[in-house]
Amino acid sequence: ADGQAVMATGARKDRVWDAAAGRDAGREARAIEAAIAAALARNGRLRHHRITATAGPDGLVTLTGTVPTQSLRREVELSCWTVPGVRRLHDNLIVGH
Repeated sequence: ADGQAVMATGARKDRVWDAAAGRDAGREARAIEAAIAAALARNGRLRHHRITATAGPDGLVTLTGTVPTQSLRREVELSCWTVPGVRRLHDNLIVGH
């Protein structure tokens, strides 16, 4: 009887739900980058500026490029925040060029 109890206890494994199971981080990053590019292209004031959004792990987006004014910089940031999956934003935009 003890042998069966050990087997029954040993066979039961608690499963911990893993939200990241089956995720493709590279594909998610590319999807975020494409969605940001589309959001910027839809904005007539932003589409003519060279702005690059690079998505990394855990929804970190890094912005690089130049914009002529601080208000356009803020518009770029706000456009990025509309994209699902963006969790953090690192703004390296240069203002005034």
